Amino acid sequence: MHSPPTPGQRIKSIFERFGPELDAALIEAEPMYHPELVFQDPLQTLHGRDAFMEMNRRLMRRFRHIRFDVGELLESDSAIFLSWTMTMTSWLGPTLKVPGVTHIRLADGLIVEHRDYWDILGATMDALPVLGPLYRGVMAQLG
Repeated sequence: MHSPPTPGQRIKSIFERFGPELDAALIEAEPMYHPELVFQDPLQTLHGRDAFMEMNRRLMRRFRHIRFDVGELLESDSAIFLSWTMTMTSWLGPTLKVPGVTHIRLADGLIVEHRDYWDILGATMDALPVLGPLYRGVMAQLG
């Protein structure tokens, strides 16, 4: 007999289906999120599950292709950590590979906080043949 998937396993599956099966993935994800969800990433902070779902739909319309390759999954009763690499191909520009981590906080079985950490500047620079190595060189000197 199989035990039901954990919240972390469900989120991992949703991330892996995000691009090719976005509508199905969002339908599965929506009831996992609290109506008063707080979402944050380097570009924005959103309040509410509806705003979060719409942001994901907008993201898919802005890119020709998006895919998540999920790495590690760590979870407890109150938190989920997921590492991933997002590959995004815009309608006119280059393909970007963006490594990131998601931190999710749970309360009463629902996701109340979803925070994504990623470096869009580094990913953009890596996609540009001349600027990528220059940017990485400067960053190495700072570190």
